[in-house]
Amino acid sequence: MKVLLLDDEAGARATIKSYLQNTQVPPEEIREADSVSSALELLNDWQPDLALLDINLPDGLGFDVLARLGLDRIRFKVIFISAYDTYAIKAFKYNAIDYILKPVDPLEFEQSVARALKALQTTEQFRNLQGDFTGAPKALNKLVLKDHQSVRLVAIDEIVRCQSENNYTLFFLTSGEELLITRTLKEYEELLKGRLFFRPHKSHLINLKHLLRFDKADGGSIHLSDGSTVPLSRFKKEVFLQLLDQL
Repeated sequence: MKVLLLDDEAGARATIKSYLQNTQVPPEEIREADSVSSALELLNDWQPDLALLDINLPDGLGFDVLARLGLDRIRFKVIFISAYDTYAIKAFKYNAIDYILKPVDPLEFEQSVARALKALQTTEQFRNLQGDFTGAPKALNKLVLKDHQSVRLVAIDEIVRCQSENNYTLFFLTSGEELLITRTLKEYEELLKGRLFFRPHKSHLINLKHLLRFDKADGGSIHLSDGSTVPLSRFKKEVFLQLLDQL
């Protein structure tokens, strides 16, 4: 994780840096700025994953950094850190993950960063899936499936879904055939990346080209073209709903 740390007080930056190193995923890179102008200079050719922004700065407000960048260039998550609660409402208009008051409580800070990490992971999953729709078609259009008796070349579009069976994967094809293959579902999830496949649950991988309907009742269920129904994990729901908006 790459972090931009904006605060005009060197002592405050040092404190936040020490807190960052104690989070669940310590950042691989931290760049510091002490003003709106120095932050914008950094962001001119660098994109962090997370920005920790003080609000009252010598040459403006932390909000000015975001306003001058423009929404199309803001791909990072934001946490505001301020000695004043005056700007809390405005902060959330910028979709801030959190608004932390100084002096910063280490536990509160760690929880806020954890929420930012979760949001980053969700966004990245969504972008990967979104890229499946807009990216160039890939050369691969068939998958080699080997069982104990034969080797099959199956067209990707003919795969409706895959289901985990311990260390095996059960394939369900448009023809109605079921093939039990001696590889794990995780392996096929990797092989089928970029092919409009989505893993809504730890036991299932679905071909989104065969998606018919999504029912929100009872936590959520996905209906596919072969008449099957697959559960949606609550951990994957946010990504899936974002994806549906793009279909």
